[in-house]
Amino acid sequence: MKNDGLFESLDGRPAHILIIVGLVFALYAPLIPAAKWAKVNKARASRERAQQLVTLDLEKYNKDQSTDTSELTFEERRARQEEQTGSEKTKREELEQLYEVDATRRGLIEAEAAVAGVRSHLYIGWLGNLLLVLGLLVLTVQSEGAKQKVLLIILVIVLFSAITGMNLDFSAEGHMGQLPAELERALRNR
Repeated sequence: MKNDGLFESLDGRPAHILIIVGLVFALYAPLIPAAKWAKVNKARASRERAQQLVTLDLEKYNKDQSTDTSELTFEERRARQEEQTGSEKTKREELEQLYEVDATRRGLIEAEAAVAGVRSHLYIGWLGNLLLVLGLLVLTVQSEGAKQKVLLIILVIVLFSAITGMNLDFSAEGHMGQLPAELERALRNR
């Protein structure tokens, strides 16, 4: 039983194209936030590395500057300690500039802000589900017999997943109302 109209004009190659594009969008959508989180992790690692290098070089500097103060008077020790504190602070500032600690901190903040505003994957996933459902609906309506029953089962599964929000995902991570661990960590560290 072939129907006239829109379904007949979309039958065949256009329906297959709708299904393929829908699948590509539905599978691509979860990769967008994953790529953004990769940038956050890279910025976090860069910041931690810069801080560790500053700490390591500062420890080495302090070790090189330490002298025996057992034979000095109390006032001389206090004066030397104040001098070392001032030079340590200056050295820390130099090292922070050398390893660009402020720039890496800014990069981390900007990467975290970019992740917080990501919504494009929701639109792409929604569009992918829509195209997939439309293509399957056209093929189901235009087919007959056992092929129609199989397509109907696939259509119901896709509709169910689209309605419930369970997306196709390469990493098979389902969060079901829970925040991803990386997002929880980022929110706690603020």
